[in-house]
Amino acid sequence: MGPAATPALQEAAPPRAPALRVAVATRGGLIAESVAALLREHGLDATLHQAQGTVRWTAQTAPHAVVLLDELGPLLEPTIVAARRDAAGVRIVLLARLADAAAVGGAVELGVHGLVDAQAPGHELAQAVRDVVAGRRILPALTAVDGGAAKVALSSRQLDVLRLVAHGLSNQEIAAELVISVNTVKFHVRTIFRQLGIHNRVEAARVWAEAPPRASGRRG
Repeated sequence: MGPAATPALQEAAPPRAPALRVAVATRGGLIAESVAALLREHGLDATLHQAQGTVRWTAQTAPHAVVLLDELGPLLEPTIVAARRDAAGVRIVLLARLADAAAVGGAVELGVHGLVDAQAPGHELAQAVRDVVAGRRILPALTAVDGGAAKVALSSRQLDVLRLVAHGLSNQEIAAELVISVNTVKFHVRTIFRQLGIHNRVEAARVWAEAPPRASGRRG
């Protein structure tokens, strides 16, 4: 008989890297729960915390990232300060219901590592968290649109809504196109009209036709 067959050596699978740990700080509500669930769906270890609970959590676990909702209102700045003080190296991302120039300016002033539009899909939010952990600063690109007396900076979401309004779509059609609620579309339309100083969809179409937008801002 020949020599016994040697069983094929199997390469050991490389160990999986632990999921990035994220604390979602909130005063409570379905939005925060949805954010945490979205992050978990995209491979992040996301847990929900009250504002002060988040500070204790960061001190105990030194997480890779903290997602702070702008719903925290007056608690936002002290929560950021406390998280930085108690967990060296913590990365902070803000969710903004309206990621406009004012929100970007506020994020820069607070010195956070990222700002994400709260209407962004889950994979974009998860990627933003991964990017800030990798050392990049994430701020939404803003686009300059001629508002008459001055240039107005619109977020990419606002620009999408303005484009579809200018092309004659109804609020319901815009909601379906962008996969957002009709109420969110109405909110964006009111905000865009106020920022641009216009009053109806005809004026919106004129602005879109006469003032080609120019992108500005940065990611990374």
